[in-house]
Parts: sequence; C-alpha cells; structure tokens
Amino acid sequence: MVSVWVLLIDSLMIFLLLIFIVFLLHKGRSQYSNKLLTVYFISQIIGLSDVIINYMDPDSLFNCSGFPIVYAWGPLFYFYMVSLFDKNFRIKWVELIHFLPFVVVLVYTCINYYFIAPALKEQLIVSHKVYALIVQKFYVLFTIQIIGYNIAVILKYRNYSMNLKNQYSIIDENGNNWLKISLFGFFIASLASQVCGYFSLNGILIHIDWFLLSHLLFLLFFIVLFYIAITSPHLVQIDKKQKYWYSALDASEALKILTTLEKYMEKSKSYLDSSLSLKLLAQSVGISERSLSQVINEFRKQNFFDYINTYRVKYAKELLKNPSFKQRTMLDILFESGFNSKSSFNTTFKKHTGRTPSEYRRQNVSAN
Repeated sequence: MVSVWVLLIDSLMIFLLLIFIVFLLHKGRSQYSNKLLTVYFISQIIGLSDVIINYMDPDSLFNCSGFPIVYAWGPLFYFYMVSLFDKNFRIKWVELIHFLPFVVVLVYTCINYYFIAPALKEQLIVSHKVYALIVQKFYVLFTIQIIGYNIAVILKYRNYSMNLKNQYSIIDENGNNWLKISLFGFFIASLASQVCGYFSLNGILIHIDWFLLSHLLFLLFFIVLFYIAITSPHLVQIDKKQKYWYSALDASEALKILTTLEKYMEKSKSYLDSSLSLKLLAQSVGISERSLSQVINEFRKQNFFDYINTYRVKYAKELLKNPSFKQRTMLDILFESGFNSKSSFNTTFKKHTGRTPSEYRRQNVSAN
C-alpha cells in the first residue's frame, strides 16, 4: 500500500509534467526532440496515474492498467537524448525494436490480467497477487533496460562531446548544461530508484520508505529540468549536426597545411572571434574542413576546441602581464581573448597553465 506522501509527490509530478508539456508544445512544438520529450512525459504521467489509482482504490479493476508503459521509458528517453545530439535524427521503423520489451509486457498483461474474466481479475486484486503476477516477474527486465539505456546514452554523449570539440572553439554552455542535467539527472535518479527498489524488495532498512524516496528523486529531477527550461530564453536544442571526417593526407601535404594554418592564425588572430568554428576557419584558410581537422588532431594532438583555446590562453597571458591592462577586469580580459564566459575562461586557463587567471596575474605583477 503506498503512503499518502507518495500520492502527494506523484500528484505534484503529474501537475508539473502537464505544465511542462504545455510549455514544450508552446515554445518548441516544431522541434522533433521536444515532441519526443513530450511523449516521454506522457508515458511518465500514465505510469504515475497507475500508482494514484492504486492508492485511491486498492480494489479497483483499473489497478496496474498503466504498468506496461514503464518499459517504454528507457527507449523514449534514449531517443530524446539522441535527438539532442543530432537534429536530423528521426526514429526509423527498424528502431521500433527498442519497444519490444514494452510490447512483450503489454501482451503478457493483456493475456493474464486485462482480458481475463472480471471475477478472476477482482480475485487477483483483492488477494494482492497482481504485483507478484506482473511487476515482480518483469522487475529484472526493467532494471536491465534502465541500466542499458543509461550506459548507451552516456557513450553517445561522450562521442558527441569529442566531436563537438573537433568542430567548435566555444561550447554553448546553456545547451551543454541542459544535456548534462538531462543525462546525468536521469542517470542518478534511475540508479537511485533501482537501489531503492532492491532495498524494498529485500527488506533492507525496513523503517525507510524506499518507494517514497525513489519517487521523490524523480520529482527533484523534473523540478530541476523545468527550472532550467523556464529560465532559458528558449528551450535548449542542440541543433548543430556534428560530424568528424577522416581523410588520407600524406605527411608533406599535411605539413604544408599546418604551416599555412599557423601563419594565418598568428597574422589574423581569428581566435579572438568567440564564434570561430572549424567551418569558418577552413573557409578563411582555403582548405577543406576534413583536412584541417585531421591536421590539428594528428600533428598538434589536439581537438579544434583545445587548439583554438591554446592561442586564446597565450593571448590572455600577454594581456595579464601587460601593465596597461593592470586595471582591466577579468571580464575585459576574457572577452578580449575570445572567450565568452568566465567559467570557460577559468577552466581553460588553468588547464593550460596550472593556475587561475587571477593567480597568474598576481604572480606576474609581483614579479614585475
């Protein structure tokens, strides 16, 4: 029997998700990723409604009516995240195989519960055997599914991040924060929920309401997502299609490209442009994106992001040592150097120098 606190938390989650769905449809209904997120939220509402029905009327014939939908949560969230990594992503017919566990559980539930005689169904409900018949039977499948999709999304994100840094010299922090919180928030909530479920089934620390705790974690996850969405100027969509090309370049040709590139960088100081991308730089230098990317990776052992920021840090160091810039703020320095945020500037500067910009300035001022 679920507690009144679970009822309140689940009701609050449904209310929040309904507002979120309206928000999604209003602000970004044309975005495929928002449509997937909306479907995912609807599936959550169906699952939560099942818990509320069970609380309001434990003997209702509608109990467990929405249970199979939980097996669609993993693939729906996975497809949503993939659609953020690639704006051109669309679910293909062959990928509907991801919903096979949902179909299996639905068919089993139909045969053994939905379509049986009302008297037998009522007997199952009154004897509280529905949980053992359906939920416990497929609990391991649900656990495997959630863990598997979390791992798959994390691997996709890792690949996406690497490719992103091969294309852009500045990372959109709003978009990246949305990705990280969507990904790792769901991962943490899912993992903790599975642990809570395991503890509950095995009678570990029975004085703790593990079911309540697991629902509370997902409420916090949805609250954080909603807060980021409403405080952003637009619902975040990563709409840069990331690619990485490999091409055959002989050593002499690659060295020529590298020499041309570095002469151009020193002369033009194009790294001071915070919007500089691999595509823009390749067009300016007059070489292909694939060749430029390969040369930077193979001969400088850096991705495009780190390569450009090496120049920016070097320029920032010169400004921090320059007496005429002594009274300038760090914001002035970072914007002057081609960065677009303080956090990115501090992180990148320390990565390349081992010191923060402020520490570097103090040491050089005292040395002078």
